[in-house]
Amino acid sequence: MNLYACFLPSDSSLLEDSFINRLAACFASSRTPMIHVELLFAENDGDFGESSSIHYQGKVFLKQKRFSRTNWHFRRIPATDKQIRKVYEFCKRCKGNSFNRLGFFLQPFRFAPDSQFMFDKGLSDTPQWYCSSLCCSALASANIFQDMPTAMHPHAMYEFLKPLSAPDVPRRVCMEL
Repeated sequence: MNLYACFLPSDSSLLEDSFINRLAACFASSRTPMIHVELLFAENDGDFGESSSIHYQGKVFLKQKRFSRTNWHFRRIPATDKQIRKVYEFCKRCKGNSFNRLGFFLQPFRFAPDSQFMFDKGLSDTPQWYCSSLCCSALASANIFQDMPTAMHPHAMYEFLKPLSAPDVPRRVCMEL
């Protein structure tokens, strides 16, 4: 199994033109920043697999998904099978958790509450996440990268991963003899 961080840029046709997406884009240091990220657990022979993330106001999901190569930017995460299983189990445990609205809005100011804050205060039934906090925390849970923060903007995560991962596309390779 391979592990990918899959990013959507702010100009992707898959994103709706919404206040939330424009707000996420304005807090990044790029003209076309990455504003959404998902983790993909792909079998070695295919361009789809189980994906985990969360959308604004949604719940953490872990579901089968096929990704469009024209819209997504893929970073293959260098990890052992054991590390990938740890990341997968982390995502599986978080499935159904709620969206961290407070963290999402305060993250650009560097004092966002972590995923446990509202849960620990009894103000939420589950830990809360936004897409990059979930993905960063999942990777950190398996010790894949040293000094990886457990939360950052999706574009900051993309920049963090660039020197540590390889651009790649999950794909099925058909060879004819």
